[in-house]
Amino acid sequence: MKRLKKSILLILVAGFLTGCWDERILEELAMITILTVDVAEEDSPYLIVSATFPEFSKRAKEPETLISTKARSLREAMEKLNAQTDKKIVQGQIQVVLLGEEFARGGIQSTLDTLYRDVDVSAALYVCITEGRADELIARAFQDKPMDGFYLSRLIQKQREVNMLPATPLHQFQSEYLSKRTDPVLPYVHLGKNEAIAAETAVFFNDRFVESLNSMETQLLVMLRNDGTSSQFTKEIESGSPFEQMTISFVDSHTTVDVEERGGEGWHFNVNLRLSAELTEYEKREHVLTDKKFAEIAEEFSRYLEKTCQEMVRRIQKQHQADPMGLGEYTRPLLPVDTSLEEWRKKFTASTMSITVDLDIIHDGDFRE
Repeated sequence: MKRLKKSILLILVAGFLTGCWDERILEELAMITILTVDVAEEDSPYLIVSATFPEFSKRAKEPETLISTKARSLREAMEKLNAQTDKKIVQGQIQVVLLGEEFARGGIQSTLDTLYRDVDVSAALYVCITEGRADELIARAFQDKPMDGFYLSRLIQKQREVNMLPATPLHQFQSEYLSKRTDPVLPYVHLGKNEAIAAETAVFFNDRFVESLNSMETQLLVMLRNDGTSSQFTKEIESGSPFEQMTISFVDSHTTVDVEERGGEGWHFNVNLRLSAELTEYEKREHVLTDKKFAEIAEEFSRYLEKTCQEMVRRIQKQHQADPMGLGEYTRPLLPVDTSLEEWRKKFTASTMSITVDLDIIHDGDFRE
C-alpha cells in the first residue's frame, strides 16, 4: 500500500515539477497534503499550524511526517515549518485544510485569503471545519493509519458527488464570502470511533463559524441551495409502532424563491422545494398499499420535511442573522447597487419566510396494489 501511494504521488506531481524543480528528487521535497490551523490557547493571538507530508525515502521510519509550529499568521507559520525540516516545503499538493472550531469562530477570511493569493496553492482544495481542535482530530483519526490528505479529499469529494454535503472548495468560499448577499458554508468534520466523518455542515456569518447542521439538515440545505439532489430520508411511521420506519430515495429536486416587498421592514420569501422520490422501505405490517395510502405517505413526508426546513432556516436567520441558502441573491434586483452589507443584514433579519415542500412519489417498487 505504501509503495502504491508513492507511485500515485509520483504521477500526480510529474506535471508539477517543472523548470528548476526538475532537478530536485522527491526525497528532498515536503509535499504537504494536510494543513491544520488552531488557536494556540484561549484569547491568544497565536496559531498552531500543523502540516503532514509523505516520506519518499526508503530510510524513513514512517510513511508520513507531521510538523507543527506556533505563529501569529499562516505566512509566518510556513516560514517556521520550513525551518523544521531539511526538505523543501511544497504547498502545491495541499488537498485539505482543516480549521479548528474555536479558531473558526474568530474568523477565517485572512487565513484563507493568504492561501488563495498563493499561486502555488490550488484554489480547488477543500476547506473543512472540525469539531474541536483540527490537530487533535487528525492525530486520533489517523492513529492507526497514514495521515493521508488524498483520502480526506476523496471522502469530501464523494460526499459532494452524492449530494450529502455542500462541499466548498477554497475558491467557492471566497466567492460566497465576497458576494455580500449570501453566507458561506463548509463541511463540518467530526471524529467517529477512529475515523473522520464528513456528513454535517458549518454555517457562517460573514467569515465567522456560528453553527453546525446535522446530517439531515445538511441534506435539506443542499437541495434548498439547488446544489443537487440529496440521497434519502428515513422517518418513523406516524401511525405505526415506535420501530416501524419508511424510507424514500430522492430522484430529483428543485427550489424556487419568490420575494415580496414589505415596505421598509424587509421582505417575505416564498420558498418552494419540489421533490421526486421513490419509496424504498415501508416497515408497517400492511400487505398492500393503495393509491390513497401512497398519497398519505407523500403528504406525511412533505409535512415532516417542511417542518424541518422551516425550523432550520428560521433558527439560523433569527439567532445568527446568517443566510446559508443564498436568499439575498434573490433580493439583488430589489435593492440599489450601493446598498451596504449592514443595510441588507438589517432588512434580511426583519424578513419573514414560508417554506413549502411538494413531494411526488414516482416509483414504489412492489408496494402498490
